[in-house]
Amino acid sequence: METHDNNLNFMAPEPSDGLFYKIINRIEEEKKLRKIRKKIIYSSLLFSCSLIAVVPAIISLWTNLDSSGFNSFASLLFSDSGMIFVYWQSFSLALLETLPVINLILVLAVAMGILTSLRFLFKNIKKINSLKFA
Repeated sequence: METHDNNLNFMAPEPSDGLFYKIINRIEEEKKLRKIRKKIIYSSLLFSCSLIAVVPAIISLWTNLDSSGFNSFASLLFSDSGMIFVYWQSFSLALLETLPVINLILVLAVAMGILTSLRFLFKNIKKINSLKFA
């Protein structure tokens, strides 16, 4: 009977010189990608919330503009502009008094939230694309 030696001595291939550094660099790149993905998720949530909030803010502004009489004063700009030029100081003060400032600030804050979230969203998407194709 012939016996075979099942314990053949195979030489394990040596890894390339830069393999360790390639692995470490890839791990660091994945950490960066994970952070950027989280930022994209947060920016998307902020954008969604701001987009949802803009409708009630604009409705509230429009309602308060109507109830304060601002629309009536503003319509005088087109119907009786000659009188406005004569009494422009009184007219501008009347417009400022009837302007619903808090609602206007709310609409501007929501609009700023939309623009800021879009800025961060596009910036982080650009970062992901540059990391993936670098």
